[in-house]
Amino acid sequence: MKNNAEKLLDLVVQVEKLNQEYRAISEKISGHANDCWSEKLSTEVFPLVEAIQPCLTDWLEKKIEIDYQNCPVTGREYEIKVPYWVAPRKTEEDCPHCYAALKLIEKRKDLRKKRGRIKAQITKIAKSEILKLEGAA
Repeated sequence: MKNNAEKLLDLVVQVEKLNQEYRAISEKISGHANDCWSEKLSTEVFPLVEAIQPCLTDWLEKKIEIDYQNCPVTGREYEIKVPYWVAPRKTEEDCPHCYAALKLIEKRKDLRKKRGRIKAQITKIAKSEILKLEGAA
């Protein structure tokens, strides 16, 4: 069985892997948005570069989700207002570049949730270690 220091190290490594994956996905999203922008720019007769935006900009609608969670330390329930973006009823036929970006945004959102859960575990272990140290003093 692993001690807390080993658990923490494993969790920190997991967070860093998720951070790297998050950055890679963000770059891919940007690439897809740029591909959409470039395609629109090449098809316009007299393009106003400032006026051309990826479809994704028009597709996204901001929504708020209310989530109730239990605090891992105190056990009390608390409310979290989670803003998120949705693109209702959009398909690959609308714009393949922005649709691919949209799917990556959804994947990135899941990564962010995983990262948050791991960070909560790190905090829980750290707080238990602090209590042990204070109890020993």
